[in-house]
Amino acid sequence: MPQRGVGRLFRNNGNGTFTDVTAQAGDLTRALGDARCAAWADFRKQGRQDLFVGCLRGPNRYFRNNGNGTFTEATDQIGLTGRIFNSCGLAVLDINNDKMPDVIFANAGQESTALLGSPTWAADGAKLAGILADHMNRAR
Repeated sequence: MPQRGVGRLFRNNGNGTFTDVTAQAGDLTRALGDARCAAWADFRKQGRQDLFVGCLRGPNRYFRNNGNGTFTEATDQIGLTGRIFNSCGLAVLDINNDKMPDVIFANAGQESTALLGSPTWAADGAKLAGILADHMNRAR
């Protein structure tokens, strides 16, 4: 649940109720900044939903699902800390039909940004930093 400061994570109990599992969620317990939006997708093709969080006045954030109820922040590893997007909305879809999730950031006061997924995301998240940096350089 995006909000200013620390986010919250709720698990669906399957009976119309939810349980707050934030305290057990690993890096999701850290301060997020001014979070405005979030989207889940299996960015690494491991059958687990990873999380993108869009933030104002700070970098967007990316959390890898560890598969055990915890998440590890990988924002630095994929190169998202290099630019402030001021994202107030984001969407995950497959724009180019390559079977990989792509991310669209709707940004306040600047152009929207598309981050195209690639099989290298799944193979090695660190390679995404190069893909993102190349994309941002071409957009300038």
